[in-house]
Amino acid sequence: MPHIKKTSCQQTGALCLNLTSNLFANSVVRWTAAKSAEKCASTISGALPQPIRDFRIPVSKAELSMGQWDARAPQRIHYGVPELISYEYWLAVWKCWDGESKKNKKKQKNTKTQKERADLIDTSRKNAGARFLQAMLARRIVLEECIANGVNDERIKSLDEFLIRDHRDWLFVEFDELPDDADMYLAADPLHQGNNKMFETGWGVNVNDISIMLGQADDAWMSEGLDLSEMFKKEMDAALKRLRDGAEEIHITHDENAELPDRWHEVP
Repeated sequence: MPHIKKTSCQQTGALCLNLTSNLFANSVVRWTAAKSAEKCASTISGALPQPIRDFRIPVSKAELSMGQWDARAPQRIHYGVPELISYEYWLAVWKCWDGESKKNKKKQKNTKTQKERADLIDTSRKNAGARFLQAMLARRIVLEECIANGVNDERIKSLDEFLIRDHRDWLFVEFDELPDDADMYLAADPLHQGNNKMFETGWGVNVNDISIMLGQADDAWMSEGLDLSEMFKKEMDAALKRLRDGAEEIHITHDENAELPDRWHEVP
């Protein structure tokens, strides 16, 4: 299995992020703090029936526009609560940046600083749109597999892949670009409790993280919807500064030349 060499679990394409200023700038979810390299897990408590040897979910770096998303509203599938956490989170982040981008377009931009800020906002919107599209694409593939094959040996292979890649921040990484310690994670059952510590070195989102982030004592957001607007207002300027300064962990997930997949939505 070819992998690009990386020296530690903290070099899998991103560094540990704080829960504050850089949250929206790079449009990457990392609520669980990354552990130091020496604490990387080295054993698997529960193995997948078959290790992942290729990716079922392709990498898409195209930007999904809010107009394209809204046009699909009548056919949208609702799975109940909670849906895939990453899906809900990236939708909320994307809406924040899209709203800010639209609001900013109405303002005059006479100075270099104003024009630079507008560009940074648009970049953040594009990154968030690409992130949400990837989560949407993953969800469709999982759904298609369930409809076509049901649950084989109590596993949904595309869902296992999504969970592992989401935990390790590999949703925008091609298979042959994985770090050299990837085999361990690709063979581990992401649903096995014994592997929780192993995946703690990643940046997956969980329900408790979101409740803490919103300052809530419960999980009311599950029924009321995920609204990040207040947090967005507080953190936006710091996030744009990190993007402008080219912070080491910032990732530009959007590719201007990428085309929208033929089937990213949930219905034919």
